[in-house]
Amino acid sequence: MPLRAAVRYKQVVIAGHRLVNDRRIIAGSAVVLFLAIGSTAASSGVATPNRSETPTLSPADRSFVLGNVGFALLHEFGHVVIRTFNIPLLGLEENSADTLAAVSLILLDRERPEAGFGEVLGVTALAQEFVWESGLEREQSEVILWAQHDLSARRFARLVCLIYGSNPDRFAWVAKAADMQENRAEGCSDEWRIAERATHWVRETYGISSNKRASQRSAAIDVSYGTPVDPTETALTEMLRQSELLERLARYMQTQFAFPEPITIRLTHCRAPNAYWDEDYRDVVLCFELMTALLKIADQPEVAAAVGRFRARQ
Repeated sequence: MPLRAAVRYKQVVIAGHRLVNDRRIIAGSAVVLFLAIGSTAASSGVATPNRSETPTLSPADRSFVLGNVGFALLHEFGHVVIRTFNIPLLGLEENSADTLAAVSLILLDRERPEAGFGEVLGVTALAQEFVWESGLEREQSEVILWAQHDLSARRFARLVCLIYGSNPDRFAWVAKAADMQENRAEGCSDEWRIAERATHWVRETYGISSNKRASQRSAAIDVSYGTPVDPTETALTEMLRQSELLERLARYMQTQFAFPEPITIRLTHCRAPNAYWDEDYRDVVLCFELMTALLKIADQPEVAAAVGRFRARQ
């Protein structure tokens, strides 16, 4: 099963209530679901990189970390769009943000297949499968019952279905590698059409149409890089800067929606691996700890092999 591998990590839920204005922050009273690789990895024999030494980032490391960061930030911008324009929803906001992010990546991949947008979505689906394969979600009833995000297995299946449904001929290998059941695969083209139509409706109703981009402008979207505190964070920050991922995402979102107030994409320390939209401060926050956690997953041989197989198909 080329897309599957067991990667040990620990999942933590801090139970509580939302703050005023649904501000999405990491705090004792917030609801946070995140990856924390540490004691569980050590006890299961998974090597934890030495943070005092500068890591060498392989192409698979870069692909996995940047791909998952890209999807995470697009997901958070989904929240920005939903909240800013008060978009009506008939389901969970988290699922809607996932759909906006996934469909946007697939459409971008159609426009520029050489740019690797399909790879971003592929490694994101891969990460969700690794989360589920660890089994730790299933050990926590509060995650199953109360998490705002779907379980990772459901997010994995949803992403694979959208990828496959968008082009069954091109992505038949993805469905096969994921062991997708035939009855689910048969409905993926329809699932894709519904998601694509909804995304186009959001863009046409609330976004900037192509013939109005010269006259209808968004407020600024700035990028702020925090200061890394160890060689691993330094290497990851340099990788992020060289990729210009944050800057390209900012430019892309400014062409899609006329945000009325400035936004900052902020790389900072959060004391937990996460990414979130802070509505009060208008920050789309990317945590150093999330990139470090993703690197620890990417360093596992099974992950590197699976990423390599996906990249070879692109």
